Amino acid sequence: MESYLNTIRIVYTSIPFTIVNGIFDEGTRISVVAFQQEFLLTPDGVIGPITWNKIIEQYLLVTGQMSVSLQYPGTLLEVGSTGSNVSLMQGFLSELRVPYPSLPPVTVDGIFSTQTEAAVTVFQRLLNLTPSGIIGPATWYAIINERNARV
Repeated sequence: MESYLNTIRIVYTSIPFTIVNGIFDEGTRISVVAFQQEFLLTPDGVIGPITWNKIIEQYLLVTGQMSVSLQYPGTLLEVGSTGSNVSLMQGFLSELRVPYPSLPPVTVDGIFSTQTEAAVTVFQRLLNLTPSGIIGPATWYAIINERNARV
């Protein structure tokens, strides 16, 4: 996470450099607060789901691994899938727990687990989609649209 913040600060220079040591120390907290202020999040220095998702999103944008349009990646996301697209969807699902408290909690770790599958299934039921637990194009865009409309 510290290296993500340091990469993001290449574009957003208001975020101070933090030493990459794997310890959430005062320097890391200060960088997190600056990041939160930059992106109009609650500047509490805590990396909850909303902050974590925004860090991942900005890291992917800064490194060119994701376009602003958030286009469907072309492959199904399901149990066993890994990577930045899984992290992105996990983060969005975590954010959607605010307007949809019946969504189960999701760990934003880039690994599509049975926990993620359960959250996707509940989300699909809430939006009258086929409850498969798999993120295909319809679910991908539904998650993005709901996140953008409600969070």
